[in-house]
Amino acid sequence: MYHFNVFAYGVEDILREISKKGTESDIRLYNRKDDDGVMTFIEPIKYPDKISSLTDSIYPTDIFIINGENLDKYFAETIIALDLFGKKRGIIVASEDKQGTIRRLLKDTNIDPEFFSGRPMEILDRIKNIKIDRDDQNTLVVIDHYFKVKSVGTVVLGFVLSGKIRKHQDLYLSEINRQVQIRSIQVNDVDFEEAEAGTRVGIALKNVEVEELSRGMFLAEKPFEYTNQVEDNITFHRSLKDRDTLSDPYISDLMNFVKCSPEGDAYTTRLKLPVLKDTLVLADQNGFPRVVGYSRVKR
Repeated sequence: MYHFNVFAYGVEDILREISKKGTESDIRLYNRKDDDGVMTFIEPIKYPDKISSLTDSIYPTDIFIINGENLDKYFAETIIALDLFGKKRGIIVASEDKQGTIRRLLKDTNIDPEFFSGRPMEILDRIKNIKIDRDDQNTLVVIDHYFKVKSVGTVVLGFVLSGKIRKHQDLYLSEINRQVQIRSIQVNDVDFEEAEAGTRVGIALKNVEVEELSRGMFLAEKPFEYTNQVEDNITFHRSLKDRDTLSDPYISDLMNFVKCSPEGDAYTTRLKLPVLKDTLVLADQNGFPRVVGYSRVKR
């Protein structure tokens, strides 16, 4: 069974035709279920006003579909964000006369898109033909929404980023640093005993209250290591040749948007963040574009 998690920007007409609208906050999710698999589309509906709507939408996805007909500054900012988050594969919806210009705009990135200008339903086969490499080890789930259900208890929605989860499994919940248990798993409102990497899931959890949760928390098999610092030696995106400082810095990675402040040779946050990789993406609320580069985690 295939699973595709797709960041989508500027293609709402296509989404309405090929999928069904689901959960909505500052991001909107659309779902499509076929006999052989599931597609989940994430749209940043509060972007461009809210930059975290963009970065939170990009974080858990595999590939992208974006509209290339309007080549404005927000298209450019979206491209930079996708590149910094390592989202290289995807589809740009654009007429043939725009494609040359777009390719020139991508020269300072690692993004290698396909172009599409057909009917909405035809894009589904394009998506299915994109190969997704997944890690079937090291179970990790990111939480994006959560709520309480009568007679069920605490329910979280999220993505299995790697590994596999199973019913009655004990997992560590980041930030509150304790084990919780999976009561049940649902995929598109159907009960499952387990769910593999790439799956969009609803999980009923034991031993945690809704009030303790926040977007960007993780579930994993082992306790988390934490940090609250990244190095002040920022690598700015290659297209930002004149940028060398941050005036209002935020860490915009881990499906979270956390204020940080310069402190000695580091940028420091008040909150401790789980260490899942060596670098984190940074944003600057002042200036444009707002997603600007990355820095190494200080352990």
